[in-house]
Amino acid sequence: REDEVWLQAQYDAPVGDHLLLRPGIVLGAARGWFAASNAGIGFSEAWRTKLALLGGLSVKAELRADPGRGPFLMAQYRYCRAGAGEAQETVISNRVSNPDNRDARFRWQEHEASLGLGYRWATLEPTAGVAYTDFRLKKWLHYDIPEAEASGVDLELVRALNSEESEYHYENKNPWAAFLELRWQAAPAWALTARGTLSGGDGYSTSLSVSF
Repeated sequence: REDEVWLQAQYDAPVGDHLLLRPGIVLGAARGWFAASNAGIGFSEAWRTKLALLGGLSVKAELRADPGRGPFLMAQYRYCRAGAGEAQETVISNRVSNPDNRDARFRWQEHEASLGLGYRWATLEPTAGVAYTDFRLKKWLHYDIPEAEASGVDLELVRALNSEESEYHYENKNPWAAFLELRWQAAPAWALTARGTLSGGDGYSTSLSVSF
């Protein structure tokens, strides 16, 4: 799970009367909540990261019959990346395990491409479509296990773990999800947008946009 707050700057670049391109940049903050488990060895872990700087790029294209009203086809691509160290760790294990003996840092990135069909009338603009999300996470673990109480094979294992970082890679298994989005043009320069994911990974967002 990832909680995000961001500011996005976009520029409207009309191409004739029927095509609008909207490139943008994203800058904000994010916090990750990651969990992993291995039932075979009776081990599970959960992490909460420190607050991370979030940065990215976006581009949106809108093909419309009329600039001010009627149906339109929307395509959008968004890329974001963030990284942070651990703030909290919880471990459940059949073996003796002490979270204080290791530290983790994380880096994650997300590519999202979405395609939707919408309709614009008056101040409302509903859109429905499908999104493809490619999420990748890297985790590095650094161990600092005391060697005083270990001997034999256990001591060799402790020294091997302490010698260098361990690296792990994760990615999402269900990249496709349907979404619904509703935009309300509250005033000529102000608009509110709410979006919800209906399948795959749950996701909800609200945004306020100001045009000038």
